[in-house]
Formats: sequence, C-alpha cells, structure tokens
Amino acid sequence: MSRAGVRLASGAILALAGVIGLACAARPDARDGELSWDDDTGYYEVQRNDVTYVVASLKSAQAIREGKPLPRVVRAFGAKGEPVAFEASDAGVEQRLMAEYRKRRGLTR
Repeated sequence: MSRAGVRLASGAILALAGVIGLACAARPDARDGELSWDDDTGYYEVQRNDVTYVVASLKSAQAIREGKPLPRVVRAFGAKGEPVAFEASDAGVEQRLMAEYRKRRGLTR
C-alpha cells in the first residue's frame, strides 16, 4: 500500500474512533445496551440523608436526588450497619437490586 493509502486508512480509523468516542460520551447513562429514562433494568446508587438508595432506573435516581419519595422501598442495612433502601416493585426488582448490591460489595458466598 502506498504512503497516501496508509495515511488515508489511518485517518479513516481515527475518524471512526472519534465518532465512537462521541457516541459514548453523549450517552453517559448507557450501560448494558441502550437504557431509557424509565428502563428498570439498571443499577444506580444514590446517597441522600445518610441513606444509600439502590434503584433500577434513571427516573428513580433523579426522584431521590430531588427529594421525592419512591412508591415502594425495602429497607435494610449494609455490612457496616449503614441504612440502605432498595427500590421495590410488583415484578420483584428489589431482589435483583439486593443481589447486585451484595455482589458489588463482595458479600456473596
């Protein structure tokens, strides 16, 4: 390949990397694929009034930040006795959130 061809290919790769980088930077909330504002498959921890709230959506996280109560929570304590509140639902999202909380802190056996 000629020098001009190498430069052209290198430029295309750099441009593509820049586009990918911008796409990632534009969606800081994107995890495990595309999450929407009220998608309940995420995992977010929000500190408020000495309580760690573990919620499943960006919408719930924002509500906590704004001081709004969640419709349902399951209250528990962390490994050091700190209060933790897990978002709850009829679908049992609290079970998934509790399992992920334990996993992230190395509390599972």
